[in-house]
Amino acid sequence: MEIKRRCFKCKTDYAPEVKICIRCGVNLDTGLEIGTLTGEIAEGPPPEPAELMEEEEAPPTLTRRVLNIIAYWMPGLFRPVVMIASLLLSLLALGLIVLCLVLFDLGGWISAFPIGGLGLVAYGQAVIWMMSGDFRLIHDAALDFESQHWTFFFTLFLLPLFLGVLFMKYAASYISF
Repeated sequence: MEIKRRCFKCKTDYAPEVKICIRCGVNLDTGLEIGTLTGEIAEGPPPEPAELMEEEEAPPTLTRRVLNIIAYWMPGLFRPVVMIASLLLSLLALGLIVLCLVLFDLGGWISAFPIGGLGLVAYGQAVIWMMSGDFRLIHDAALDFESQHWTFFFTLFLLPLFLGVLFMKYAASYISF
């Protein structure tokens, strides 16, 4: 025969491991009343654990699903300091890449290579900040990336650079120095 505990206040029986009466809020060990929101004692038998669980959430809306996807791939978009720093670093990288192209057109290709490389590194760092959501160096963030993150990184990194170089070369053909 199992030994049961009884609440001092409402006389409800509980299993030995129960510490608090779920009907009236009395601590079964000390006899002190913890209190309830309404201050009333519930009528009838205590509810089953399944009845105490909250209702299931409604399925997420399309907007919520899109935001969850963006938050997974680009958590930096939801952190203003990271987003602003990434945008500023991207602008610096764009300026360095433009300077690189101008130097190439002027014949200073020896200077253009390191400046262009620095621009690429700066842009890659800005993309890493947006993808990691904090200020991590490329090497540190790269160690934590999964394979799908690498695909996304190269898409974010290479596609805008390729399109930008094409646009600048097209624009440079109409501008004479």
